[in-house]
Amino acid sequence: MKKKTRSIVFMAVLMGLMLLFGFTPVGYIPLPFAVITIMCLPVIIGTLVLGLKMGMGLSLVFILTSIAQLFMAPDALSQVALSENPAGYILCLVIPRLLIPVATWAMERALKGKMPRGGLFLASAVGSLVNTFGYLLMVRALVFDALQAAYTLNAVGANALIWGVALTNGLPEAVIALIVCPFVVMALRKSIPSLDRPKERAAV
Repeated sequence: MKKKTRSIVFMAVLMGLMLLFGFTPVGYIPLPFAVITIMCLPVIIGTLVLGLKMGMGLSLVFILTSIAQLFMAPDALSQVALSENPAGYILCLVIPRLLIPVATWAMERALKGKMPRGGLFLASAVGSLVNTFGYLLMVRALVFDALQAAYTLNAVGANALIWGVALTNGLPEAVIALIVCPFVVMALRKSIPSLDRPKERAAV
């Protein structure tokens, strides 16, 4: 019972942080052609500490705040994409967020037997990269015309913009996740062992 209570409390803390980040400039930092976000960090940490189901719940909070940003601080792409292909653009926001805990969980489980600590680092980086590259690939597939119209670019320029965002946003975000998430997870597992997932970890 204590383990369940502590897990629920920790989940609530992470959700509270995400809502705080999501509805303030801390979580989404606008740039001229993209947005840097740290919203994936609580999702990654929650997945590694509490498991896949809790991670999926946190990803739903990420999705909620992403959609809220469309109305609170819309960028050029979202304004055009929502008028031309709203369903496609919503999918660009939803699918990559849902894949963060899946990719994080799968990577950690695949590596924990051979390199448990290394698995935490790789899982954290992969979770962040899946979010960024998943979003960019879906933008390319579903709302590429809107991207060109939003920034007055031809196809070559729009492709260059996508790759530029991948390098200037995706890689720094992955590095931040790589630095922050594993150490937070290791500290939590050491200080509050009952937060860990013993049954899930034993099933390899």
